[in-house]
Amino acid sequence: MKHVLEWRYLQFALAFIGLGLGIYLTVAHYVSPALLVCSNSGLVNCARVTTSPQSVVLGIPVAVLGLLYFLGMLFLTHPRSLGSWRLYPWRYAYAVAGIIFVLYLVYTELFVIGSICMYCTAVHVDTFLLFALIVTAARPELPVRQTKKEMASYKAGRKRRQGRKSWK
Repeated sequence: MKHVLEWRYLQFALAFIGLGLGIYLTVAHYVSPALLVCSNSGLVNCARVTTSPQSVVLGIPVAVLGLLYFLGMLFLTHPRSLGSWRLYPWRYAYAVAGIIFVLYLVYTELFVIGSICMYCTAVHVDTFLLFALIVTAARPELPVRQTKKEMASYKAGRKRRQGRKSWK
């Protein structure tokens, strides 16, 4: 059980790191791309990526979408919420949606824009690691219904054990 707790904290930490990167990229998008401490020439060109027409999807900046994604992931990977088996399908679906969007963004950076942003790449790696941890993490135990025969066997064994304990 201890290793499961460590994975919980790692998922939460990755969501927190992603949130920090999302905040940084959102501020850079709205204030100035010059805030990005990144090369502006060659293959690594953050300004070119963050100011391209592809940096906005349906009128919403991709940085804001990333910020919202990691806010949601922060809630879903909080150590207290990871014990809930009811949230597991939501966490899984959210991680799958995130990795699909990351694959689209990587394709866009490499083949449409022709440049990559190292901060965006850090977000992509963070999202991939979260996806891998969520998909491979042990699923919380679901409530198990016991058959009548199993229940009777359990009760009989309990009565036998109680009969042996003589405190008088």
